[in-house]
Amino acid sequence: MIQVFLPLDYKAGSTEKYDVLFVLDGGNWNTGLVCYQQRFVQDQGFTPSTIIISVMGIDRNAELTPSHLDDWKGSGGAKDFLEFITTELIPHVNKNYPSNGDNALWGHSLSGMFVIYALLTKPTSFKSYIAVDPSCWWDNCLIPKMAASKLPTLQGVDATLFIGGRDTAGLRDMKIDSMINVLKNTAPASAHWKAVSYPGESHSSVRLKATYDGLKYIYEGFGGDIEVYPQAGIVVKQQPFIIWCFADTARLHYTLDGTIPTEVSPKAQRDIAIDSTATVIYKQIGNRSRYNKTVSRNYTQGEVLKPVTLPKNQKPGGFRYKYYEIAGTDRLDLKLLKPVKSLFIIPDFTGFNNFKSNRSVPAIS
Repeated sequence: MIQVFLPLDYKAGSTEKYDVLFVLDGGNWNTGLVCYQQRFVQDQGFTPSTIIISVMGIDRNAELTPSHLDDWKGSGGAKDFLEFITTELIPHVNKNYPSNGDNALWGHSLSGMFVIYALLTKPTSFKSYIAVDPSCWWDNCLIPKMAASKLPTLQGVDATLFIGGRDTAGLRDMKIDSMINVLKNTAPASAHWKAVSYPGESHSSVRLKATYDGLKYIYEGFGGDIEVYPQAGIVVKQQPFIIWCFADTARLHYTLDGTIPTEVSPKAQRDIAIDSTATVIYKQIGNRSRYNKTVSRNYTQGEVLKPVTLPKNQKPGGFRYKYYEIAGTDRLDLKLLKPVKSLFIIPDFTGFNNFKSNRSVPAIS
């Protein structure tokens, strides 16, 4: 059984498509919490609108466990359950709801272990994985052992893993510390993962903080604009020119040769200097590639523009204006009228207020 929670901004008949978050061990116990958290982080600008699928009626002992243990009746059905999710449930959601195909999987305890199992066995089925206090102790640390051999094969896989657990003792009891060590030692450099411990929390209460941080992490780099100034211009040879970038630079990279930046490209700073022709491209590389942003600016090496000859009877450093007074609201050609006053004022505009109008509708040219 599933429950479907459409985004609050969903409108029937709209062509808008949404990311999908699948919540295991569904029902109000977990899905209610996740729904409130998701809507909160969305309101803060950390995530986009999301469809939430609550997966309910799970036989936890059977369907969430990746191997059979004699004292756990029916255990070992994780492979079949994951097959159901990937070949039946996800296609069903894609067919009947406005999904864009980017999916996330959330689980707690045994279902948190299942989340990691899903990443290791079907890494491209989901874009993001959130495992809250996962039961990595299962079957003598089966999942950390699987990870040691599976993680190196995930080079280049566009997926993100967040693990949230309790204090040091809690991490040790759940064997999450073993999983973290495996991630540190074997996860490919391209992998995006994060593990956070929450002292003072229980196995149940940790869901609150870990869900909040997990949702923020899987969309790290989402939102915000990239503003770059100047937007174009001429660069004088051997005279470095400063380009200013106003954006969150934590995940911002750039290139100067017109190629699209990658995560190995230089990280952007608030300002950079160039002294030759350059096509500068900035790219915000977040944990969801769909929402990456790119901005480019072209700068051409050339000569300094020469000032024009000063027009006759013109004085530099001030402001010359003609003052007209027009009755009524009809638009008139000022060239046909005689100005009441012609004045020249210095740069600080003193003297401008010394001239008083006798009419209620002035016009200045």
